Amino acid sequence: MCEVRAARHTPPVHCPILRRRETWPGASPRKRYCLPARLADARQILDTPLLVFHDPCARFDWMAWKQWYQRLGLMRSSRQACLYFSQYAHVRNAVAQLAGIAIGRTPMVLPMRKSGQLQVVLPEHVADGPTYQIVTSSVVRPGVERFRPGWRRSWRGR
Repeated sequence: MCEVRAARHTPPVHCPILRRRETWPGASPRKRYCLPARLADARQILDTPLLVFHDPCARFDWMAWKQWYQRLGLMRSSRQACLYFSQYAHVRNAVAQLAGIAIGRTPMVLPMRKSGQLQVVLPEHVADGPTYQIVTSSVVRPGVERFRPGWRRSWRGR
Protein backbone atom coordinates (compact mmCIF):
# COMPACT_ATOMS: atom_id res chain seq x y z
CA MET A 1 0.00 0.00 0.00
CA CYS A 2 1.23 3.52 -0.73
CA GLU A 3 0.33 5.97 1.99
CA VAL A 4 0.62 9.74 2.34
CA ARG A 5 1.82 10.86 5.75
CA ALA A 6 2.32 14.27 7.26
CA ALA A 7 5.92 15.51 7.25
CA ARG A 8 6.08 15.47 11.05
CA HIS A 9 5.67 11.67 11.12
CA THR A 10 8.85 9.65 11.07
CA PRO A 11 8.44 6.53 8.96
CA PRO A 12 9.44 3.18 10.39
CA VAL A 13 12.86 2.04 9.17
CA HIS A 14 11.31 -0.73 7.08
CA CYS A 15 9.01 1.81 5.31
CA PRO A 16 11.36 4.18 3.45
CA ILE A 17 10.11 7.44 1.99
CA LEU A 18 9.48 7.21 -1.77
CA ARG A 19 8.83 10.87 -2.40
CA ARG A 20 8.36 13.99 -0.28
CA ARG A 21 5.94 16.67 -1.40
CA GLU A 22 7.23 20.21 -1.37
CA THR A 23 5.34 23.49 -1.14
CA TRP A 24 6.60 26.93 -2.19
CA PRO A 25 5.43 30.31 -3.45
CA GLY A 26 5.36 30.22 -7.22
CA ALA A 27 4.39 32.42 -10.15
CA SER A 28 4.55 32.52 -13.91
CA PRO A 29 7.98 33.51 -15.25
CA ARG A 30 6.24 36.09 -17.45
CA LYS A 31 6.33 39.46 -15.73
CA ARG A 32 2.79 40.83 -15.34
CA TYR A 33 3.41 41.96 -11.76
CA CYS A 34 7.10 42.77 -12.19
CA LEU A 35 8.18 39.70 -10.26
CA PRO A 36 11.77 38.83 -11.04
CA ALA A 37 12.61 35.20 -11.73
CA ARG A 38 13.75 34.97 -8.13
CA LEU A 39 12.59 37.37 -5.45
CA ALA A 40 15.41 39.20 -3.68
CA ASP A 41 13.13 39.85 -0.72
CA ALA A 42 9.97 38.07 0.43
CA ARG A 43 8.32 41.49 0.90
CA GLN A 44 7.88 41.67 -2.88
CA ILE A 45 4.98 39.24 -2.41
CA LEU A 46 3.03 42.04 -0.71
CA ASP A 47 2.66 43.86 -4.04
CA THR A 48 1.32 40.83 -5.89
CA PRO A 49 -2.22 39.36 -5.84
CA LEU A 50 -2.46 36.11 -3.89
CA LEU A 51 -4.07 33.08 -5.49
CA VAL A 52 -5.72 31.16 -2.66
CA PHE A 53 -6.92 27.57 -2.63
CA HIS A 54 -9.94 28.17 -0.43
CA ASP A 55 -10.23 27.10 2.42
CA PRO A 56 -6.79 25.56 2.87
CA CYS A 57 -6.79 25.95 6.65
CA ALA A 58 -9.62 23.47 6.95
CA ARG A 59 -7.70 20.58 5.35
CA PHE A 60 -4.35 21.76 4.08
CA ASP A 61 -2.81 24.12 6.62
CA TRP A 62 0.60 23.64 4.98
CA MET A 63 -0.84 25.39 1.86
CA ALA A 64 -2.33 28.38 3.70
CA TRP A 65 -0.97 31.87 3.03
CA LYS A 66 -1.33 32.68 6.73
CA GLN A 67 1.33 30.10 7.56
CA TRP A 68 3.56 31.27 4.70
CA TYR A 69 3.35 34.87 5.88
CA GLN A 70 4.39 33.77 9.37
CA ARG A 71 7.24 31.68 7.93
CA LEU A 72 8.43 34.65 5.85
CA GLY A 73 8.04 37.15 8.72
CA LEU A 74 5.47 39.23 6.83
CA MET A 75 2.31 41.02 7.93
CA ARG A 76 -0.59 40.67 5.53
CA SER A 77 -2.24 43.87 4.37
CA SER A 78 -5.98 44.10 3.94
CA ARG A 79 -5.25 46.03 0.73
CA GLN A 80 -3.51 43.07 -0.92
CA ALA A 81 -5.68 41.56 -3.63
CA CYS A 82 -6.68 37.91 -3.15
CA LEU A 83 -8.44 35.60 -5.56
CA TYR A 84 -10.07 32.55 -3.98
CA PHE A 85 -10.61 29.27 -5.80
CA SER A 86 -12.47 26.15 -4.72
CA GLN A 87 -10.43 23.88 -7.01
CA TYR A 88 -6.64 23.69 -7.09
CA ALA A 89 -6.77 23.25 -10.88
CA HIS A 90 -8.22 26.77 -11.07
CA VAL A 91 -5.29 28.10 -9.03
CA ARG A 92 -2.89 26.51 -11.51
CA ASN A 93 -4.78 28.05 -14.44
CA ALA A 94 -4.73 31.47 -12.76
CA VAL A 95 -0.95 31.25 -12.33
CA ALA A 96 -0.57 30.39 -16.01
CA GLN A 97 -2.78 33.40 -16.88
CA LEU A 98 -0.49 35.72 -14.83
CA ALA A 99 -3.13 36.46 -12.18
CA GLY A 100 -0.69 36.45 -9.26
CA ILE A 101 1.35 34.25 -6.94
CA ALA A 102 0.24 30.90 -5.54
CA ILE A 103 1.46 28.23 -3.20
CA GLY A 104 2.66 25.43 -5.44
CA ARG A 105 2.95 21.86 -4.33
CA THR A 106 4.44 18.81 -5.90
CA PRO A 107 3.34 16.66 -7.61
CA MET A 108 0.35 18.84 -8.65
CA VAL A 109 2.42 21.54 -10.38
CA LEU A 110 5.44 19.52 -11.47
CA PRO A 111 4.36 19.48 -15.15
CA MET A 112 4.02 23.30 -15.04
CA ARG A 113 7.50 23.66 -13.59
CA LYS A 114 9.01 21.31 -16.17
CA SER A 115 7.30 23.18 -19.03
CA GLY A 116 8.41 26.59 -17.72
CA GLN A 117 4.90 27.87 -16.94
CA LEU A 118 5.68 28.14 -13.23
CA GLN A 119 8.75 29.07 -11.24
CA VAL A 120 9.62 28.97 -7.57
CA VAL A 121 10.08 32.62 -6.61
CA LEU A 122 11.64 32.04 -3.17
CA PRO A 123 13.78 28.89 -3.61
CA GLU A 124 15.32 29.27 -0.17
CA HIS A 125 11.84 28.92 1.37
CA VAL A 126 10.78 25.54 -0.05
CA ALA A 127 8.93 23.63 2.67
CA ASP A 128 8.52 19.90 3.12
CA GLY A 129 5.00 18.55 2.91
CA PRO A 130 3.58 15.08 3.40
CA THR A 131 5.51 12.03 2.25
CA TYR A 132 4.68 9.00 0.16
CA GLN A 133 5.92 5.68 1.41
CA ILE A 134 5.22 1.99 1.09
CA VAL A 135 3.75 0.90 4.40
CA THR A 136 4.16 -2.78 5.14
CA SER A 137 4.33 -4.88 8.23
CA SER A 138 7.69 -5.26 9.90
CA VAL A 139 7.58 -8.95 8.96
CA VAL A 140 9.57 -9.46 5.75
CA ARG A 141 7.47 -11.09 3.04
CA PRO A 142 9.11 -12.26 -0.21
CA GLY A 143 6.19 -11.06 -2.39
CA VAL A 144 6.35 -7.55 -0.95
CA GLU A 145 10.14 -7.43 -1.29
CA ARG A 146 9.85 -8.38 -4.99
CA PHE A 147 7.25 -5.63 -5.51
CA ARG A 148 9.09 -2.83 -3.66
CA PRO A 149 11.98 -2.14 -6.16
CA GLY A 150 9.59 -1.79 -9.12
CA TRP A 151 7.39 0.56 -7.14
CA ARG A 152 10.39 2.74 -6.27
CA ARG A 153 11.50 2.87 -9.92
CA SER A 154 8.00 3.92 -11.01
CA TRP A 155 8.11 6.86 -8.56
CA ARG A 156 11.47 8.25 -9.70
CA GLY A 157 9.93 10.13 -12.62
CA ARG A 158 7.12 11.76 -10.64
